[in-house]
Amino acid sequence: DIIINPESKFVLAQKGHRDKIELDYPEEYFYKQDSFPAFYGKIKKLISGCGYTVIGHSIQSDIYFLAFACKRYHLQSIKVDGYDTQKIYKEYTKSSQVASLEKILTALEIDCNFLTLHKSSDDAHATFLVLKELCQRDNKSMQEFLDNYNSCKVESNNIISNVNTQKKYVGLFKLKKVSKNS
Repeated sequence: DIIINPESKFVLAQKGHRDKIELDYPEEYFYKQDSFPAFYGKIKKLISGCGYTVIGHSIQSDIYFLAFACKRYHLQSIKVDGYDTQKIYKEYTKSSQVASLEKILTALEIDCNFLTLHKSSDDAHATFLVLKELCQRDNKSMQEFLDNYNSCKVESNNIISNVNTQKKYVGLFKLKKVSKNS
């Protein structure tokens, strides 16, 4: 895991939209860590130009927050494109709604008792298990499977453009700023 001080309060639930997210670490632990700029180089090296296919669950949100952090700290945007397993599963099941990673794991009967959900490294592992299971059910390689879900590919260019044209840092400065030493 890369644990980053968000330098703002956590919003773990939105009224009427979703259940409260349980963090794997106490909030205080996050606030004792370094902020995003300290990890920028490592994150950029991990996800851009790596030659790998990036897979994530609700990856559009991750790309948005990454673009937002780059803007917030005046760093060059990191371009990353990937496939979203949340969208893939929605299309795969012909559902009208997206599902949480936990609900998809349950629906696919994937044993994940050894994982701690909402811990980034374990969520990544769980996302891989979902994609692996879907590939096995269709008897396809990952690339063959993903080729059928090009509509579930998320490209960062539009997200970065939208974030960069925002006049305000929506929500961030409405929250109480929390520093490393608070």
